[in-house]
Amino acid sequence: MRADSEHPTHLWVGRNTAHLTEHGPGGTRTGRTARLEPSATHRVDVTVTPEAVRVVDGRQRLTLRATWRDPARGAGGFALGSGVPEGAGPGVSWPRFHSPGGEVTQVTPAGG
Repeated sequence: MRADSEHPTHLWVGRNTAHLTEHGPGGTRTGRTARLEPSATHRVDVTVTPEAVRVVDGRQRLTLRATWRDPARGAGGFALGSGVPEGAGPGVSWPRFHSPGGEVTQVTPAGG
């Protein structure tokens, strides 16, 4: 979240954990890690405001509050990444992302 801003925030979701990390001019700041119900799929709701990034998966909630006062410093886009290493073969499962409107984005290898 906040891609191409002064404070890009990364969400990492695994089989049974999730955590937020912010990379800013003053270094890296890591939020708490949440334990998730072990599952191959997770529904994650993300809310980005000038004050904070909030992530909710079921009963777990992660919040990383902004440390700056000027909202423009945290303005940026939303980027998705697969976490699958470059050159992964056809046997590797690629993630799917669903938007609230029901659209599905299937992440695939470049050129694939």
